[in-house]
Amino acid sequence: MKGKRGFQPGQSGNPEGRPAGSRNKATDEIRHRITLLIERNLDNLEEDFRSLEPKVRLMTLERYLRYTVPPLSVVDIRAQFRPQLEALDDDQLLELAEKMLSLSSPNDETKG
Repeated sequence: MKGKRGFQPGQSGNPEGRPAGSRNKATDEIRHRITLLIERNLDNLEEDFRSLEPKVRLMTLERYLRYTVPPLSVVDIRAQFRPQLEALDDDQLLELAEKMLSLSSPNDETKG
């Protein structure tokens, strides 16, 4: 006997499943409607944003940035500089480390 949805548990009308990489139509529709809502109310949203307390405004901006700006990745930086660092000898690495430490303490009077 078929379940409430018309198929046996674990079976569907598409045994192959949805193709890899295909878009979810419901999610696309929701994203489209949210985009329209924002576009149609941009002036009000900006006014509301400016009326927020500075701390709340900053927290809100940080939340929005998560969805618009890709996060920085330490792994990418390491991969980019690894060959150059591996080519340095011990004396060069020590000199580089000392320079980096001096940059991290701007009030250090021994910098030259």
